[in-house]
Amino acid sequence: MSGDGIKVLIAGGGTGGHFFSGVAVGEAVLARHEDNSVVYVGTQAGIEARVGPELGLDVRYINISGIKGKGLMAKLKAVARIFQFDERDFDRIFSSHLGSDDADPYQILGVDRDAEDSEIKKAYRDLMRENHPDRLMAQGLPQEMIDVANEKVAHINDAYDRVTKMRGMK
Repeated sequence: MSGDGIKVLIAGGGTGGHFFSGVAVGEAVLARHEDNSVVYVGTQAGIEARVGPELGLDVRYINISGIKGKGLMAKLKAVARIFQFDERDFDRIFSSHLGSDDADPYQILGVDRDAEDSEIKKAYRDLMRENHPDRLMAQGLPQEMIDVANEKVAHINDAYDRVTKMRGMK
């Protein structure tokens, strides 16, 4: 993968109606750009385990009993583990989507407070490259996803502005 595609996670809920609708969405995502990828998530007792492999889908399994009845944050962290994000990555992603004024700008940028200025600039450039709406438009993604990317880029820009002002960076 060249890194220009997006990775989409689809959770079907274990039933045929949800699963096959998710497969249709996944096929549409894959048809939009050759570097896009789709990961389906479910339980080993759900339809994903029986039908997914037959369809050649990338299915990842979670132990729902470990998160059933837990709060939203526990569920989001379980999904992050599927993609092998560590705690720091999860916090950065969560903060960049949260976008509140009290969100830690260093966390949004994915750097430590004691990071060198050059490391902060590199992290900012990497995040902008990964999340820039123009990249999504080139992949033919729907306007709703481009709108989300615009919001995310605004949070990243705000975090970078806050850090550069605090540090007196140029």
